[in-house]
Order: sequence, then structure tokens, then C-alpha cells
Amino acid sequence: MKKELFNYVHELLSKKEHIIVPNFGAFVLQKTTTFLNDGEYISIIFSTQRQNDDKVLSTYIAEKNACSIDEADEFIELTLEAIYSQIEDKGSYKIEGIGEFKAINERIVFKPFEEQFLIKRDEKEDHAMMPIVTGK
Repeated sequence: MKKELFNYVHELLSKKEHIIVPNFGAFVLQKTTTFLNDGEYISIIFSTQRQNDDKVLSTYIAEKNACSIDEADEFIELTLEAIYSQIEDKGSYKIEGIGEFKAINERIVFKPFEEQFLIKRDEKEDHAMMPIVTGK
């Protein structure tokens, strides 16, 4: 595939409110409306409760790479195996622009990065995600 798995997740999060990574969990946008910058601040949370494959991620990967959904599913599966391996070996796995997975008490825990995002809607695009400084 042309990109890392979570590059596709990040792209889809600019279009959808949640993305399910099959047999892993879902990244969900949590929104807070603000009038200050005419937009919404969002943070990314991760839920292991949603693991059933809705085929959104694999269909997106297949379209972007001109491959079959089965090949995209295999790519996701192999990537997850590598992630679990890295967490086991190094204790964590970082996803640029999203957050970090860590092994804590034999569980995998997600910690989003401190930055939040500001979504501004305009006539040209439905969503534009821009990192903002939160002062934390």
C-alpha cells in the first residue's frame, strides 16, 4: 500500500465522525462547539467496544490503492500484527497526528496527543482539520 494504515484513518477522520479498525477498535471524534473561532474543537478518543468491520476503512484503502477489499483487509491485519508486536517489544506504538497506544497492566491503552483540532466548515470543503495549540 502507498501509505501507513493510520494515514488512511486520519484522512477518513476528516470526513467521518468515527472510523472502525476491524478487530482492533474505533477512533471517534468528540466535538465541542465554540463561537470564538467559528468552528468546533474536537479530540480523538479510541473505543475497543466497536470492532465489527463496517468495511469503510478497507473500501477506502482499496479505492486509494486500486486493489481488492480482500487485499486491503490483509494489509490491515498485517499492520495490526506489527502494532501488537511493537507494543509487546517496546511498550508503545505512536500514531503521528493521533495518539499513542501503550501496554499498561497487560492491557492496551490509547492516549491521544495533547493537541486538539479545530474544524471549520466552508463552502469548498465539508471538513478541514487543522491542529491547534491548546495551551496544555
